[in-house]
Amino acid sequence: MAEANIFDLLSQISETSTIKEEHKIEADNRRQRKETILSHEEEDGQKQKITSFLETVAKTLTSYKKNIAKIGQRQKICEDPTTALLHLLKKQPDAAKKKARYNDRTPLNWAICKGAPLEVMAALLEVWPHAAKQKDRYEY
Repeated sequence: MAEANIFDLLSQISETSTIKEEHKIEADNRRQRKETILSHEEEDGQKQKITSFLETVAKTLTSYKKNIAKIGQRQKICEDPTTALLHLLKKQPDAAKKKARYNDRTPLNWAICKGAPLEVMAALLEVWPHAAKQKDRYEY
């Protein structure tokens, strides 16, 4: 049951958020990257991987922003799917480990592909940190 809910919610997350939301995501991403940078003697492999992952996410979000600006689309959603997804992860944390049947994508893979807000990706990583290492059928 959780599998259908989490992927339905991720599909609803709008790739066409407002410019204001996009700037907030970029600002949050910059803040998060600054917080994750550690001094040389404190660095370890795991924190370097997370920093690298967040930089990749930032590039992906920037790319989505450019595409959205070109298209100029706006989509209104009656229920906030981000809030619903975060609530689902609190109640059913194992939902983050589900894989889509047809392409083996995890919710984190979906969140990245759909341009989900950074808070969604952070929540998915918090629930299941190894999600960053999971690959789908296409090796992404």
